[in-house]
Formats: sequence, structure tokens, C-alpha cells
Amino acid sequence: MQTFVTATNWNVSYSDSSDTDYVELNVFYIDYEAENEWGGHGVPIHHPEYNGLRFPITTTSRDAIDAARDFANSVGLIKVYEPLAR
Repeated sequence: MQTFVTATNWNVSYSDSSDTDYVELNVFYIDYEAENEWGGHGVPIHHPEYNGLRFPITTTSRDAIDAARDFANSVGLIKVYEPLAR
């Protein structure tokens, strides 16, 4: 099993729910300079192109998560983790 890490400053996650037939790709970063609605700082900024993309569950949610992960890898959002040589 491969381990993936982010390849940019975008956070990448996948969400599914028992009442949907898809897995959703979440791509965002936190702007810690921006004031939020509670008077503090930190506002999520969603990727305009990739956030919210849906990957259909055909067999299991794991298959759809794998498809979402493969997509994120193909567009450079994540990459395979390769430990540094010591």
C-alpha cells in the first residue's frame, strides 16, 4: 500500500456518507490572515476547480476513494511519499 502526501499548499481529503452514492473530493487551504465570522482568524478557501468533484461508488466507497486519490495524484495535488535517504 502506498502512502500519499500533499504536493502543494492545498489540503486534500475525501468524504462519503451512507446516504450518497459518491465520494466527494475536498480541496482547500486555510487563510489564517482573513477574519472569520466569529471575530477570529482563519477562513477556508476552496479550490475553484477541484473542490467538490464527485466520484461514483460503483462497488464500495473504497473504490471511489481510490479513484478520487488517483485523480488528485494525476493533477499534482498529492504525491507518493518517498522517505529521504539517510
